[in-house]
Formats: sequence, structure tokens, C-alpha cells
Amino acid sequence: MRSGYSAAVSTNHPTHQLWNSASGDALLVVRHASLVSTAATTGILVLATQTQFGTPLGVVAPLVGLGQVGPGQHYYLDSATAITPDFVLNFNVNAAYWTHEFPIAVLQPGWGLVLQLTTTATASYACFMWEFLDPIDFYAGDIAVE
Repeated sequence: MRSGYSAAVSTNHPTHQLWNSASGDALLVVRHASLVSTAATTGILVLATQTQFGTPLGVVAPLVGLGQVGPGQHYYLDSATAITPDFVLNFNVNAAYWTHEFPIAVLQPGWGLVLQLTTTATASYACFMWEFLDPIDFYAGDIAVE
């Protein structure tokens, strides 16, 4: 699955979130997360949380053109409050993204991955790419979860 959302110039901190909207126990394995800004900034605050941020606005699409859309929803919030991150992505030429082979997050139902700009009053565009897996299939794979 993939999703992207382009937000107009914000008043506060542009905040994007991928939310696991599964009604069952499907895990969202987040393979890619990126955030682009029209302003220079120092970083992207990242947080895994059980709090939903904002309104579902991003377009969600399957990787295969005729595939079905599965769990996962892209939310956006123009947040007056900076989040307390559990990770920070460094900004490089107006963009920050996950560059590793392993997932940036594995989200259980009712969990979300938040990306928030440290600057205010800027336009932003965020993208997420993920797969949804049954927990049995995930834990039988070759990805270590700690």
C-alpha cells in the first residue's frame, strides 16, 4: 500500500500520520516514510503512538493497480503543539526519508506513525509505503522485532 498527501502552507507544525485502521489483527509494516517541505528545517520528529492525529485526508492506493485497498489511513493535522518524538529524521535539502532496508515501524491496530516538521508556517508533502501482514506471517519472516 502507499499514500501521499500534500498540505497547503500551515499555520503551525505540519503533522502527518499513518494509522493502522485494521479491524482485525493485521500489522502494518512501514517500509518507507518521507516528508518534504518548502522551508528549510532541522529535522522531522517521529513518534509511534496510540493517539490519532487530525483528519483522514491522504489518498491510499495499492501497489498493484487493480489490487484492493487494505488497512492503513493517512491523517493530517496542523498542530499547534510539537510532539515529543521517539526518533528524529535529519533533513537534507528540504526532504527527510527512511533509507534503511528494515521497517521504520511495525504498527498494531490502533497505532500510528507520526511525522512532524520542526518548523511552522510551511507547506508539506508526506508519503508512506507499507504492507499489511497477519502477525503469524510477520513473526515467521526474517525480520527481528525487539
